Amino acid sequence: MNDGFFSLIGIWFLLLFVWLGFCDRLLTENKWRKKWTVIILMVSLGTLSWTVPLPMNGELVVMSSLFPMLLGSWLWMKQGDNHRLHLLTASFLVGASVFLLQLLLRLDPVLMFIEEKYMIAGFVMVLILVAARSSIQQFILLTLGLGFGDLCFQAYMWDKTGYYLIGSPFFQDTWWISFYLLWLIQFVLLYVRSPQIWKRKRAETS
Repeated sequence: MNDGFFSLIGIWFLLLFVWLGFCDRLLTENKWRKKWTVIILMVSLGTLSWTVPLPMNGELVVMSSLFPMLLGSWLWMKQGDNHRLHLLTASFLVGASVFLLQLLLRLDPVLMFIEEKYMIAGFVMVLILVAARSSIQQFILLTLGLGFGDLCFQAYMWDKTGYYLIGSPFFQDTWWISFYLLWLIQFVLLYVRSPQIWKRKRAETS
C-alpha cells in the first residue's frame, strides 16, 4: 500500500467523527470550536502534500509536520510545570526510541516481520501508554515524540543521500496509525472499566 494512504483515510474519519459529534466532549474540555476544527481538517485534506523548500536540499510538508508540532507545543505549554518537564523528557525518549527502531530495522531487515509502519506504530502506542494516562498528554507525546523521531531519521537520511523530507508520507501514515491505535485502546479500557464503575456506583447508592 502506498505511503500516505492511511493519513488521507485517517483525516477523513476524524473529520467524520467531529462532524457527527463524537468528539464534542473532548473539544469542549479543551475549549476548541467545532467549526474551526472541521475547517482545519478540511484544509489539511486539501494541503496534505504541500511542501516548502528548506536549506541543504530539504523539504518540509507543512500540514503533516509543522502544524501538529505547533499544536502539540501549545498543548504542552498549557500543562503544569511538573507535567511539562515529564512530557518533554518522555517526548525525547519516544523520539529517540523510534529513531533507533527504524535504524535497527534498516540494519537488519529480518526483524521486520510485518510492515515497518505497523511495527513503529505499535511500538509508539506501547511507549505512550506507559508514559502517560490522559488523552491530552498521550496526544502531546505522540505529536512531539514522533516529530522528534522524524527529525532524527531525516538527519540520518540526509547524511546518507544528501536529501531529507520532514513530514514524509511514511511519517504521516505512522502518526495516524498510532493515533487510531491509541484511540482504540482508550475505548477498550473504557469498556472494560465501565462494568466496574457501574457496580461501584450501585454499591455506594445501596
